[in-house]
Amino acid sequence: MLAGINPSSVVLLNRLTVIFKVEGAQKTLSAAEASPYRTEWKKNYLYHSLMGDIYAGSDTSLAKTFYETAARLTKSEAEKKLLQKKMEHLGGG
Repeated sequence: MLAGINPSSVVLLNRLTVIFKVEGAQKTLSAAEASPYRTEWKKNYLYHSLMGDIYAGSDTSLAKTFYETAARLTKSEAEKKLLQKKMEHLGGG
């Protein structure tokens, strides 16, 4: 509903997370691909973290790349630790 009222890049990025949780990876990737905010999202660590989560179940190498990018983009030490744990759970991290 908020996406219809205020379709900002952050609102729609949060919507992608909901799509992933409810409808799965394919729907999320399709929605991301169709979004006019993709370029802006690529500057946001949350986008890369979400993409890492999406690919964690199918392409661990790509997931790790997304997590590494997210870790470089965030200034939060707590977020960096969380991303490191996610990479370790992929194996070979």
